[in-house]
Amino acid sequence: MAVLGWEASHFRSLSEEVATREADTESAVPNRMRAPLLLLAASLLHEARGFSGTPVLRSAGLKRARGGATITTQRMTTPTLYVKQAQDGSAGLGDCPFSHKAHMALKLRKIPFTCEYINLQDKPSWYLELNEKGSVPTLKGEQGTLITDSDDIVSWCDGRGEGATLLFDGQEEAGGLAVAVWKAFATIMKNKDEAEEKALEANLRKAVGDLDSYISSRNTRFLLGDSPSAVDCKAGPFLLHSSVALPHYKGIDPFQGSPAVKGYFANLQELEAFRETSYGDSVIIAGWKKFF
Repeated sequence: MAVLGWEASHFRSLSEEVATREADTESAVPNRMRAPLLLLAASLLHEARGFSGTPVLRSAGLKRARGGATITTQRMTTPTLYVKQAQDGSAGLGDCPFSHKAHMALKLRKIPFTCEYINLQDKPSWYLELNEKGSVPTLKGEQGTLITDSDDIVSWCDGRGEGATLLFDGQEEAGGLAVAVWKAFATIMKNKDEAEEKALEANLRKAVGDLDSYISSRNTRFLLGDSPSAVDCKAGPFLLHSSVALPHYKGIDPFQGSPAVKGYFANLQELEAFRETSYGDSVIIAGWKKFF
């Protein structure tokens, strides 16, 4: 019979019952179907008894010589999100807006997961083996699947969990406006030429103003409606960085003259999923210090 790997404390009794069912099934079921049926029977027995043990992964899977049927088992593990570690000495959650986006999506969809912090200044060798680019975020799914793009992680989240859906039509326009704000913000933050400062600030004002006009035209709490979506997971971290780093380093209030953006950002800050995945002002300031 095919061998199932279970927790040791339950293995013997479960094996005996599966063996009994194999004997009963031998004459009535074609060879090619026995292995799948036996696996299903064992799984149902396990759940019916309320065993607390979990299946033990056998890397070679389950095989039957007769009929050629093969079943490969997979260990279902809690997803792990790898994110940036803070650079302010706290060794806590870092200020990566893309990690923040993925982190927020997991929270909104109420998906159980663990979070591990990666020191991007001294990346562990084991992490480079996991993700050769060494980038964050990285999500390791229940079956070991790796996702290294933050938008793809958000899409992965939308197919799981129990929260409101995150993906809606129309997110390309709103997402493009959010990205324009981020690019204008990052450009002025990295600028070293005083002569270009006024033009870069004007570009920032235009990008924030375009987002403000979009929000005003919709009259909703969030960018695509009254519940948060994937595009809010993108825009929120961008606005958070702008609201902290620009006043501190450049003396610029990015939301000045843009009341709709200011109100929208206040709505984001009321979200538990946004607050729980945010980082302190000191972490953001420390993260941008290298440009000053």
